[in-house]
Amino acid sequence: MTALLINRLRRRHGISETQARLYADLFYGGARDV
Repeated sequence: MTALLINRLRRRHGISETQARLYADLFYGGARDV
């Protein structure tokens, strides 16, 4: 999971970093390991 992707989610959804990480896990499951 890249910080860029998390920041993009935060801007798009207006959510906190913690929430963005949860969304990223749901939508991109496993992508953070790449």
